[in-house]
Formats: sequence, C-alpha cells, structure tokens
Amino acid sequence: MRMAQGSRREPPSTQPRWYRRVLPSPILAAIVLSLFGFLAVGLAGAGPAMAADPTMAPLVPGQHLYDNGKLLSATSVKTAETLASDIEAEGGGRVVVTADQASFVADNSSNGPATPDSWITSTLARVHGFLSGTYVFDGAGILDGTGKQKAEAAAKDLSGKIGAPVYIDIAVGGDSAETAAFFNGAGLSDTFSKSYVIALAVSDKQIGGYIDSGELSPNLTSNDPWSGDVLSNETAANGDVQAALLAAIDAIQQPPLISSDMIPVIIFIVVVVLLSLAMPFIIGPWLIRKLTGATGPIKGGLPGDAIIESIADTGVTVSMPGVGPDAPEYKFGLQVTP
Repeated sequence: MRMAQGSRREPPSTQPRWYRRVLPSPILAAIVLSLFGFLAVGLAGAGPAMAADPTMAPLVPGQHLYDNGKLLSATSVKTAETLASDIEAEGGGRVVVTADQASFVADNSSNGPATPDSWITSTLARVHGFLSGTYVFDGAGILDGTGKQKAEAAAKDLSGKIGAPVYIDIAVGGDSAETAAFFNGAGLSDTFSKSYVIALAVSDKQIGGYIDSGELSPNLTSNDPWSGDVLSNETAANGDVQAALLAAIDAIQQPPLISSDMIPVIIFIVVVVLLSLAMPFIIGPWLIRKLTGATGPIKGGLPGDAIIESIADTGVTVSMPGVGPDAPEYKFGLQVTP
C-alpha cells in the first residue's frame, strides 16, 4: 500500500503505542542515562567518568565500552568504541559505556523494540552528530569515509532544496529493519518536529526505512525501493549494505514543480489558449469566402491587406438563406495595400 509522503503510519499491531513519547535530545539522553550507570558521559572539562557500579573493574585507559553483561555483538562493540572516541575528539569529554542489563533498555527505551546494540550505538551516534554538526547518525557503523561524505552531501542538498533540516538516522535493525526504522523515525521526528527524518535500519544484509516529516508539510518524494514513506525489508544486492543504503537515500528527492497528475490539465489549457488565438485567422478567411461565394483565391489577384475606412447603408435589403429576410446591404470603403 502506498502512503502519502509524511503521513504518520500506524505501528504494527504487535507493537505498543507509546512510540509517540518524545525522545530526549541525544546529549540530554546521555546525561540522564549516566545516572542509571548504563551510559556515562563526562562533558568537556569534567574529568574522567567513573563507573557507577562499584564492583566493576577499574577503567582501562583508551577503552570506552565495558560489556559486562555480554549484550553486544562484536560489530556493535567496535562501532561503540569508534563513536565514543569520536565524541571525545569533538570535545565531548571522557566517555564510558557500561552494558549490564538488557531489561534496562526494554524498560527505558521510547523508540520501539530497541536492543542493547541499537540503543547504545544510536545514542552515541546522535551525540556525536550534534557535537560535530553533522546530519547523518550512523549507529549501525555501516558507512565508510566515502559513504559518510555521500550521505552527508545528500542530506545537506535536500535540506537546502526544501528549506528545512534533513537528518539521516541509520540504526541496528534487530529482528525487523523496517519496524526499527519506523519507531526511530517517529521518535526522532517528535523531538525535531520542524525537520525531516529519514530513518534507516540494518538487520544483517537487510535494510528497511521510514520517512517522517513531523509537523512540516510533505516536500519530499521517493522512488523505488521506497513505497511512499516506507521502505519494506529488502535484502541488499550482492550483500553490499552500504550501497543499498546510499541508493535508498538517493531515491529520496524534492518533488517536481509539476506533478504527473497536473500534466493532462496543463495540456488541455494550452490547447484551448492556442485555439483561441488561432480562431480569428481561421474563421476570418472562411467567413469572407462564405459571404462572397469565392471558393479560393481570385484568378490573377494579388494578396494584400485592407483597412475599413467607412461603412454606409445602401438602403438595399436582400433575403437569402443564411442571412434571413430583408437583410440590409452595406457599402464598405477600404484602403487596400498589395
């Protein structure tokens, strides 16, 4: 089913309806989470952050993630480490992430069926994005340097065309990339109501997506593989997930000035206008031939222009088909130029 761009799609019936709760901004979320001992972020100048759990082993210099509960995949551990380092490089201060309880994510996440992988990496990616001023949050760690540049350029290009911020959020998809993207997009658009959110998610070699315009009027259009504002679960061709994500981003464009529905109407109007302009040149010569009885050019005659200088009633009337009884006959004075 194709949906109008920017319309709010209802979540699957198996999912809760609290997805509309406002998701706090990434930096605020990081600070709040640190109070629970799950994600600790020391802001610039605050010094090293200590683990909230006193039983935890001492922090290791250069290490940011401590997966005590063995909750994250090896890929997510690597992604989280990279993002934490990037946050520190942007002046965000010492970053320490402790992953202990999966139930904490389920109880405190407001963006749908989040997993520890998606929740931790997406939070770090959004913190980094706001510190660095970028429009792309790659919590899935899929994009390489070139891929990030292309995605960032696409987001800025769309933003410039429609006059509103465009954010691209790429997250770990869990069981269903499409479902994860839907909840991420809806959650972020509630926070950034005057922005467009292109939410994408990755589950192994499968991608899904959702476009949310928040409170803005729809100004984006999408082509294949999107169906309206939804990208259903789709396996990346040749297993190249980065290429599939970039293709999905490139398929989102500013709509044309003239929609396909308006083309027939415009053609009709143009034809009517052209006929209106041409009718005097078509009807005029036909009417003259009709009145004079001439069926073609006068033999030996020369084409020319005539200006009517005077009209006088001759006092003579005629009766004939086409003009009726007692039709007056007039005398025209013409100035003819060959």
